[in-house]
Amino acid sequence: MSEINKYYLSLLQEIRTMQDTAENGASQEQLFTQIALEMLAEAGETENATFAYDEKELGTKGQHKINGYAMSDNYETIDLFISIFQNTEVPQKITKEEIDRAAKRITNFFRKAFYNEYAKDIDESSPIFQFAYDLA
Repeated sequence: MSEINKYYLSLLQEIRTMQDTAENGASQEQLFTQIALEMLAEAGETENATFAYDEKELGTKGQHKINGYAMSDNYETIDLFISIFQNTEVPQKITKEEIDRAAKRITNFFRKAFYNEYAKDIDESSPIFQFAYDLA
């Protein structure tokens, strides 16, 4: 078994264990995103990363999705994160179509928040509310 496959299986097991012990009913995709954001922060690739899942209007032209974001302290940069998680025993290739669909969904979220004041449509207790408000 290759090192990448060993790492993948270890990561998958960690996600499954976290899901079994999670009190908030987080999905495997959400747990994967949390791990990925922590890894990116530790590597210095992003700062102030926040997990915030929001997905709406799937199957429509205006569908959007976001799994997390990060804003620099001076508001000069914004990182948007979207996860494509596949719960399989062997790592799978992600197709160009899946990447394009994910890019479209996160772009739609940004446009809705930035131009259309999406924050007005979100409950203030939602983890994505403050970010959508800040973008507007």
